[in-house]
Amino acid sequence: ILRRCHNCGLQFQKVEGCNKMTCNCGATSCYLCRAQDVDYGHFCQHARDPGNPCVTCRRCYLWENPEDLDRVNLQQAQEAAEIDPSAPNPV
Repeated sequence: ILRRCHNCGLQFQKVEGCNKMTCNCGATSCYLCRAQDVDYGHFCQHARDPGNPCVTCRRCYLWENPEDLDRVNLQQAQEAAEIDPSAPNPV
């Protein structure tokens, strides 16, 4: 999934590494929630078991796979809208 720098407009995609993105122009952002001008304080600092959510805060995870988060968000949106994913789209 492509993202765009909020400062210079450069498009980028995370291939590996953490979710704190630093553009060539120096602007920073969170790859997960797209928050602008973040530092490491934007991310959860609590110890937790791998794969389990933090029970103390709701901050973004520095090392979370964005594709996993996209799948969870899509599933939650479908459940909230009570959409059958196998049903054809209405025209």
